[in-house]
Amino acid sequence: MRLWTVQPMLFGKVLGRNGVIRADGRPVPQEWRRAYRWMADQCVRRGVLPRGRFPIWAWYAWGGAGRRRPDLRASWHLPRGTAGVRIELEIPDGAAVLSSFEGWHHVLNGWYVSRDARELAEIEKRRVAGRLRRSAIEGSWQRIFDLGFGSVSQWGPPTSRSVQACVGEVRSDWVRELTKFVAR
Repeated sequence: MRLWTVQPMLFGKVLGRNGVIRADGRPVPQEWRRAYRWMADQCVRRGVLPRGRFPIWAWYAWGGAGRRRPDLRASWHLPRGTAGVRIELEIPDGAAVLSSFEGWHHVLNGWYVSRDARELAEIEKRRVAGRLRRSAIEGSWQRIFDLGFGSVSQWGPPTSRSVQACVGEVRSDWVRELTKFVAR
């Protein structure tokens, strides 16, 4: 499977020196730790990550099916002025968990992942009435792994959706290309 990960320059240097990188979660901001742990648990359940570790994020389709490779001219990959690397990887089958990038933001923010505007309106009524349980919200998050999930009017056509990948490690023998850049 072809993936791309965008990382600070140090990531590329450590990968070159050690031959493998595994994440430990230290750089994850406190406000996102719950969501990242949830994703780590999903990766454990799907067999791509050992318990106790965090995944490394990559892109399967940065701008949908037509623009899979991340465009380094975009301004949000890394903080402005940061030296970085875009690493193109060819990973073994089964070594990544794919999910909706847009849906992931629902997980980060603790929101319900709704199928369409009608379901969203129903969920909002339940929330306002105090009848929306955390378990229902977290249960809806499983939908981010169905890359065709949801209405076109709410989520866009499946071919235009951004798809992220979580991997347990990055190995130097998976690297196909490494592109250096300075974040804009």
